[in-house]
Amino acid sequence: MALIRLFAFLILFAPLGVSAQPEFHWQNGNVTSVTFTGLERNIEEKLTIKTSEGRESLAGQWTYYPYASFRPAVPFRHGKVYHLDTEDRRVLSFTIPALNDSFPPSVLLLPDNDTLPANHLKLYLVFNQSMKEGGNMDLLELWDLSNGRKVSRPFLDLQPELWNYSGDTLTVWFDPGRIKRELIPNKTMGPVLHPGRKYEIRVLPGMMNALGVPIKDELQITFIAGVEDRSSPVPSQWEISRPKSGTAEVLSITFDEPLDPVTVLNYALIKDDKGDELPGSYSLSHRSDTLYFKPLKNWEKGSYTILFDPKIEDFAGNRFNRLFDH
Repeated sequence: MALIRLFAFLILFAPLGVSAQPEFHWQNGNVTSVTFTGLERNIEEKLTIKTSEGRESLAGQWTYYPYASFRPAVPFRHGKVYHLDTEDRRVLSFTIPALNDSFPPSVLLLPDNDTLPANHLKLYLVFNQSMKEGGNMDLLELWDLSNGRKVSRPFLDLQPELWNYSGDTLTVWFDPGRIKRELIPNKTMGPVLHPGRKYEIRVLPGMMNALGVPIKDELQITFIAGVEDRSSPVPSQWEISRPKSGTAEVLSITFDEPLDPVTVLNYALIKDDKGDELPGSYSLSHRSDTLYFKPLKNWEKGSYTILFDPKIEDFAGNRFNRLFDH
């Protein structure tokens, strides 16, 4: 593992806003978490969720990538009213709906940066509920807006599809054979993306949840293909904030380039000077170039170690110890 050692020290990160809209995440007939889109970012206020009749905040875990999301320790109750508050004001109130066959799924596409490297490797379709597997790649398209044409066979059609355990995140690969310069698909078909061109990814209506209810609206994400990324992340160039001891301030680690969101959140770890894992929650900035860690308890004076597994990748699939196209 790549190790970075630091001493206990902050940047406070708390996305927030006034035009938030809740999106419910379903699993086995229950709302397991709620995501709030439309929140302002980098506002130093603390988000809490309370019941309509309670003063105590609900126990659970907050994450902030790509939007503020809360997973309660005890599942939400159908038909019950909850409030999203900060320390000094109410942001909104929402009611947990009952599950029914007409409740359509919704989807986000990650990363959604304005510019992606021309050798970008992976996309993630993140849904608000468990989805039906199979046939989904037929509903995903890439268009070259520079010439108005649909790109032929840009994605790797893996069977079975690469779903996470809960069935709400689908991993999509740009065809690696067209990214690696020495492989036949690259030589015969050329690369999928060309630097300087503008592209649009379209998620077509028709993807279904586990109950067979389809997505109603088409999702369109545009981006510009930048220069190819042929270098590994460089941890020595990362910037680490210094939270104050005796506080629960957020630790931030700013990378030298955006990193793959799933691998960073799965393979980053912080330990104290005794070698024990530090309890807390991890989240990413919207551009996926800064990792935030909020400890469960106040920082104590001493040294801490941040562990980054070699499996962590940048957008082009380059790791600390090897290039994807080498």
